[in-house]
Parts: sequence; structure tokens; C-alpha cells
Amino acid sequence: MLTYSNHVSLFDDPLLVANVVSGPYAKVRWVGADALNFFGNGLKAWLFTAGRSVPIMRGAGLDQPGMLFLRDRLAAEEWVHLLPEGGRTREEDARMRDSFKAGIGMLVAEAKPIALPFYHYGMQEVLPVGAVRPRSGHTVRMVFGEAIYCDEEWIALVAAKVGAEGDAAVWRAIAGELYEAEAALERAVHPAFAGGGRVS
Repeated sequence: MLTYSNHVSLFDDPLLVANVVSGPYAKVRWVGADALNFFGNGLKAWLFTAGRSVPIMRGAGLDQPGMLFLRDRLAAEEWVHLLPEGGRTREEDARMRDSFKAGIGMLVAEAKPIALPFYHYGMQEVLPVGAVRPRSGHTVRMVFGEAIYCDEEWIALVAAKVGAEGDAAVWRAIAGELYEAEAALERAVHPAFAGGGRVS
């Protein structure tokens, strides 16, 4: 399964994601993490590797070892979580950026997992950009969307909808489709879209 979410705080994962499901270590999610920030020295590398984080090098392309490792975990029917905005948002009121990176599209196209979007609001108050420690007394709301069965038929429909041809174009189309599912959750939850509907 592939879960994915918006990204506003350094603690989005593990504070939210690792606590969604309890169980043995073997069932803990894998997550892509920025290599520079989370694997910059031996102690960090040990700590985050133990937490099932996988180093992703910014600008190193989609065929880098970390992305291929996550693809293989998905293909083996393990749980992978992604933060496909490619970094914490700096948008006003912690709203999502306007697109996802193509890497999520590549993973879906090659592994064909079940994808489950969720959106959270409030982590920007728990650990704002620049803060060193989490702050108590804030409410965080999480909502889950519908599971998306990313089989060959679904991928073909997504590609056809935008006339995508070739791997890179199909990956971008998939990323766009998954973004739209996440954006619908944001519109239902974020105060900036008050009155925009409810999540069932």
C-alpha cells in the first residue's frame, strides 16, 4: 500500500504516520526522506534507517537507489508513505503546493499499489517552520480519502485523460491525478476553504 499526504512539519512523519497503524516492526511503513537533512552524519543515518526511512537525494533523478528501493517495497506489498510535494510547503496558511513531484507517479506506474491519500491540518502549529521542539495544546485533524486501485486499467485511463505518451508523461499524469485526490481533501478540511463540503 502507498499512503501519501501533505507536508507542513518535520514531524508529519513519524508523529502522524507511524502512529496510524500499530503492529510489529516488520509492518512499519517505509518513508522517503531527504538525504541531506536526515542522513547527514552517521548517527542520523543509523537513527533514521532504524525508523525505516530511505534516503532520497534531491536532484538525483528517479532511478536513484532510494526510489528503486521504495518501488521494490511496494512491489513486495509492503507499506510505503510519501510526502510528494517534495518538501514542506511554504504556502500561505500551510496550504499545499500546486503540484506533486513525478516520483510518486513513477512508483505507482511500476508497482501498481493501492494508494490511500490522507490530509492533515494543525501540524503547522505543533511544529512550525523554524521551531526546535513540538508545541502542545494544538488540535490536529486527519481525514482519509478513498483508496485508489492503481492497476493497469486505472493507469491507462489517467494517461488517456491527458493524452500522456511515454513514461515521463504518464508519471506526471499519475502524479496529477493523485494530487487532485489530495486537493479534494484539503478543500474539505482547510479553513481557507470553509463551506467547501464534507469528507465522508
